[in-house]
Amino acid sequence: MPWRSGWRVLAMGLASGLLFGSAQIAAAQTSAADDGFADLPLEISAAPAGHGALVVFLSGDTGWGGLERSLVRRLARAGVGVIGLDARRYFFTKRSPAELARDIERVLAVYRRRWHAGRIVLAGYSFGADALPFAWPLLSTKTRQDTRLIALIGLLPEANFRISLLEMLDLPASDDTPVAPMLRHLPVGKVVCLYGREEHSACTLPELAGAERIARPGGHDRDGDAGAVVQAILRHLALRPPAPPPPHRAGESPRG
Repeated sequence: MPWRSGWRVLAMGLASGLLFGSAQIAAAQTSAADDGFADLPLEISAAPAGHGALVVFLSGDTGWGGLERSLVRRLARAGVGVIGLDARRYFFTKRSPAELARDIERVLAVYRRRWHAGRIVLAGYSFGADALPFAWPLLSTKTRQDTRLIALIGLLPEANFRISLLEMLDLPASDDTPVAPMLRHLPVGKVVCLYGREEHSACTLPELAGAERIARPGGHDRDGDAGAVVQAILRHLALRPPAPPPPHRAGESPRG
């Protein structure tokens, strides 16, 4: 597959091995295990004051990292809850598009009701973005109707449904699958595709003609683009941007 900051991914993967720690999110959390999702590596962040919307976010292949945490913090300040799926842990086992669609429906059945959320955003970064178009046509009619936005960040031309050593090294695998045919199933009027100008991205494919394309400086690493992603999400939900974060204390990073 095209280069996805492979050596950084490999270093992180080999360093952590199979020891999957739970990521800490600076927002109100609920226990996914208590809700019957012990089999899913979820990061649940309930917004302090909901606005009838939620985001399902599939992480990149490095797991729940900088972009994901920053996005959650910003959305929480805007009153939007997030159901995060850690792709590194989820796709460590070979999955299918049908399994992914089923698991998205499972979590939506609980949190759409609990958070009184009638509006849905489906979003993914890198590995997660590549997988989403395959799950889309397998989702229920109601979920597809309630989806206001499909946000694809760092979408690549090929997808895989298992994170392997080859994937970590950004080497082609025999079961890599072209994304383009599945993009034809997406409602392009609801799609925002954000990519780096220096990367070989599927965002520029003709199948996404009519979608909103946001080109950013740089390559595939989009960790610094949480603000642009959140702005697109809030715009499609007709919500105000989040309030500025409180001043950071000495020794803390000012990045949101």
